[in-house]
Amino acid sequence: MLISRIFVRVLGLTLVLFLVAPLHAQQNNFLQFSGHARTWSFTTINNGSTDDYYASALAARLRAATRPVKGISFEVEGSAFTSILPFSPDLEYLKDSRFEKQLFSTTNGTTTAQGGMITRLLARYSSKKVTLIIGRQELKTPLVQPHDGRMDEKLLEGVTFKWIPDSLWTIHVGWYWGATPRSSWNWQSVEHAIGQYGQGKTPWGTSGKYAGNTSSTGLGYFSIGRHKAKWNIDLHNYFLENISHTALLETTYGVQRYGKLMVIQQFQIGNGGNADTLLQYHTAGDQATAFSLLMGQKWSNWTLELIGTYIGGKGRYLFPRELSFDPFYATTTRFPIEGLGHVMQGGLRAVWKYKNTSVKAQYVFSKNPEVTDYEHSKTGLPTSHVLLADARTKWTFSGVRFQTRLIYLYTRATEATVGFRNKSNFHHMALGLAIQF
Repeated sequence: MLISRIFVRVLGLTLVLFLVAPLHAQQNNFLQFSGHARTWSFTTINNGSTDDYYASALAARLRAATRPVKGISFEVEGSAFTSILPFSPDLEYLKDSRFEKQLFSTTNGTTTAQGGMITRLLARYSSKKVTLIIGRQELKTPLVQPHDGRMDEKLLEGVTFKWIPDSLWTIHVGWYWGATPRSSWNWQSVEHAIGQYGQGKTPWGTSGKYAGNTSSTGLGYFSIGRHKAKWNIDLHNYFLENISHTALLETTYGVQRYGKLMVIQQFQIGNGGNADTLLQYHTAGDQATAFSLLMGQKWSNWTLELIGTYIGGKGRYLFPRELSFDPFYATTTRFPIEGLGHVMQGGLRAVWKYKNTSVKAQYVFSKNPEVTDYEHSKTGLPTSHVLLADARTKWTFSGVRFQTRLIYLYTRATEATVGFRNKSNFHHMALGLAIQF
């Protein structure tokens, strides 16, 4: 069975390559085609009698874009995916795995799944100093970004304006009313996107009921940055209308020996998403202050970094994971700390790079609040040792770009985790192959 699934996966990628490559070769002076095919396979080996999980999926994208005419261009992209090796609920606890389900769809499919949609549809105006984008697009910022590690990305629908007045300054303003959370495979309003992932606990210990009970007209974004050869500083502001305001200040200094500092301040605006306190996404008491620090040194092909994060005890750091990515320097993939307060993290990261290959090894100790301290813990993530290895390589053949990635993650909790299954004490592996043309 495993051999047959591998064969089907390779056959599927080859088929996509042959279907789209002619379009790539036949590009004219006005219309440009590009394509992307990928496959991901996930495995989670759980502790004790809990079931292990295996899942694999294949996805493809096709994009058409016009060449700019007087700075104006248009772009459309469609995506589709299918499961190869489906996942199933845990037989002992009758719950789904966290990672494997997100490989397919967070809203549909416990055995097999297929899906597709128009992912990008936009108009763009670009000049030397100004860019204006209207439509379905990606936003690349420290907190809100595509976070592309499944079959699709986190994308937004709205208006983006960028202005670069000179070589030092950058100003970015945007308003977004629609979103497609990663692994949701449908476009919806920002308020309806919130709550599709695990909703966790309220500060009072009740189950979160944010889905369908959160009111917001959209996400506003404003940033200003000053960039020099050795010193950069950026201020990002995220306004979830009627929910919260998150201000993120980040500064970087140095090249070979360098440091980074991030400061986040967050508080409620409006009624936190709902006038009913028990249904609020962001309560008045959640006024998080967070600091993240990185110090690094480069030697030839090697980089060594000390990393740390601290979130204060006055509430929880909150931002909908349907839209966001943990921006902290000590964040480890599959181990997000969104939804937590009173957190201290420290660790070490080593990176080796040679040409188009990189290998990263990272250890982080994450001192989290007690899993039943709901005032500071939305997700119940226990204090844990986290070990990560991440290897990537890419190459080009006949104008087609290939990339492979292998991830290994191990977590070990320092406390009993009964009732908090698959949040620690597991081995997780992911293997990805991507083709771009």
